[in-house]
Amino acid sequence: MRWCYHRESEVIMDKKYIENQYHLAVLDFQTARSEEAQWEARKTMARLEQIAAQEYGFEYVDDLHERELGGGKGMKVGAFQIGRYHAIIKKSYADGSADYETSFSDEADLMESVYCIKLCVGKMVGLATDTPKVLDDVQVIRGKENIVRELEGKQP
Repeated sequence: MRWCYHRESEVIMDKKYIENQYHLAVLDFQTARSEEAQWEARKTMARLEQIAAQEYGFEYVDDLHERELGGGKGMKVGAFQIGRYHAIIKKSYADGSADYETSFSDEADLMESVYCIKLCVGKMVGLATDTPKVLDDVQVIRGKENIVRELEGKQP
């Protein structure tokens, strides 16, 4: 079977090839042991999404994304509602306290939030509240068991 073929000077990727590579990138992301590996996998996914959108349209990309990353249901841990993408962000502050971001629709939503929060590490956050704090650390916690272990007994 032909996976890639040339049309004049450009390379065209068949849907099967894109789906296979996207699936592998998702697996790489899910099994990554470092944030750098996660970012590399996410960049690969984004490139494949761009190519698929150019060649086959945005509806195809939405379907591909939903098949690989969506489709799950949310869960509840104590008072926390966890989105269908089972990962949370733990934000630790200089005073020893912590809070959580818990509801993400997909991996891209999670990673955008992680990126934005990491920009605030070392800075005073919550300036519009009565108790602003210095953000000390950001940690992504993945997997239902790890999330339950982290959130059990805590209040939002």
